Amino acid sequence: MTPSTISVRVRMTLLLAVTVLVLTTVLYFVQRSLSDQLDLLVRERVTETERVLGRVLDLRASGAAIHADDYTRWDDFVAFVRKPDPKWGQLYLTESIGTFSLDIAWVLDARFHLLYTANPNGVAALSPLPAPLPTLATQLGESPIRHFYARTPRGLLEVWTSSIQPSSDFTRSAPPAGYYIVGRLWTPQRITKLSSYLEGTVAVREGDATPAGAIASRETGQIRISTPLEDILGRPIAALVYTTVYPVAPRVHAALHIVMVVIMGGALVLFAGVSLALTRWVAKPLAVITSSLRAEDPSPLQRLMARHDEFGGLARLVRDFFAQRESLIEARQAAEVAARAKEQFLANISHELRTPMHGILSYSRFGVNDAQTAAREELLEYFQEITDCGTTLLTLVDELLDLAKYDAGRMKLDAVEIPIEEAAQEAVDELAALYQERGLALDVRVEPDLAPVVADRLKIRQVLRNLLSNAAKFTPEGGQVTIRAERSGRFARVMVEDTGAGIPASELESVFDRFSQASTTRSGSGGTGLGLPLCREIVKAHGGRIWAERRVPNGTRMVFEIPFAGPESAGGDGADPDSNDLGPGREAA
Repeated sequence: MTPSTISVRVRMTLLLAVTVLVLTTVLYFVQRSLSDQLDLLVRERVTETERVLGRVLDLRASGAAIHADDYTRWDDFVAFVRKPDPKWGQLYLTESIGTFSLDIAWVLDARFHLLYTANPNGVAALSPLPAPLPTLATQLGESPIRHFYARTPRGLLEVWTSSIQPSSDFTRSAPPAGYYIVGRLWTPQRITKLSSYLEGTVAVREGDATPAGAIASRETGQIRISTPLEDILGRPIAALVYTTVYPVAPRVHAALHIVMVVIMGGALVLFAGVSLALTRWVAKPLAVITSSLRAEDPSPLQRLMARHDEFGGLARLVRDFFAQRESLIEARQAAEVAARAKEQFLANISHELRTPMHGILSYSRFGVNDAQTAAREELLEYFQEITDCGTTLLTLVDELLDLAKYDAGRMKLDAVEIPIEEAAQEAVDELAALYQERGLALDVRVEPDLAPVVADRLKIRQVLRNLLSNAAKFTPEGGQVTIRAERSGRFARVMVEDTGAGIPASELESVFDRFSQASTTRSGSGGTGLGLPLCREIVKAHGGRIWAERRVPNGTRMVFEIPFAGPESAGGDGADPDSNDLGPGREAA
């Protein structure tokens, strides 16, 4: 058959077939490109999920690791190993390890003889050592600080070990006085709690048959990560299996298939009229989506997302994917920030709690040793030091408990009518000796005829006391601290101004975060960063607000406002629309 004998219909059919074939080929490669991009995004999600899982496991283990490291640098622990005292072990080991969610602890001497077993719950199945004693001796002799897992009749036990050293041996270079081993049981309740921290399911499978690694499916969006759990010899004895679903992947995958069906149907039915439309409505949107995926930038999809077809839905899915990935990155960063904040908090609290506790224990021992021979004046001095240390410890614990009550909404206010000037003067009287000792001038200036406020007297005095105490800490000798009180609409405004180094403008908000201090005042100033957060909670409970301002040329102004009529009258956000204040975070003269 020659070309001249081929009918137009056949030619059109052939042309349509060739066009459909070409179009199918082109769209096939486009889909492959998009599928490859989807695979890449799924792999990135797997990587991010592995990082988040690793951080959560590290955070979960940090409390026990810090406990093992901190306790084994305690001189009293060294003394206990050399001369075991069951009462000391009961008090400081058996009764304390539960605070760190630990179930069992063992103490070995330098020759690896078992001296003491702390089993607060009395579970006999946990009493045997987590590994044979010869194996423990060999491995701890090579490296005393270890983290491994062991099988017990009650389930999998996570174990941390550390050498017991004097507190002065920071590098642990001296021969160990002994070894401290602690364990935490992986109970179903703890595994369930770990699952609640993650958007998925966590399971522990004993045995070494579970392959390690990550598996992901773009069709279903299921991600499965298996992490081996090894014994003291490095042999896998169980696996931590984390399963989650990445919902964007199957939706994008299904949308790609829908796009292919729509395009192929249109090409077969209306080829003559859709060639231009395909360029405008298919090729261009796919190119935009492809370039957006490759560039990892959803901004070119703005116009496409306004469409109410499959491409608009696909564009919105891609936008949602980028948003979720950004949220995951932010969540990871927030977890890292929280981890650093927790580490800093544990360091601060450990130091702040142990310092007065060591003082109490030290002076108590002095008193016990010298009770028969010391003069009454010397014993009185010991009691005074114990009282001071106890007061410091009680203040820190009270601040932590107060913050916890505010968080739980259980802090009650005893609101009465009090003059601002009277509350300020009471706080000044309490700190007069401190200001005199530091050589600071303290002035109170209250607007004439300022009406009293309805508030909790003790709580407002606590706010003033904290602000004045901070001002005294950060103001050099010979400086000036001033309390000002005035009316600001229906609010009473109180300001505490100092002439210290001031707070950087970028930290005027963050100083009210818990366990946070300004970078210019952290060194040598003391404190754990609880005072200002507690002030914020108290002022907030009264329906007011508190903020910090930089003074020009130097110094800080701490400002808080509370309504004259009491907390119930605050409403809204506690701000007075008629107030002409500078606003939080501004510089003031």
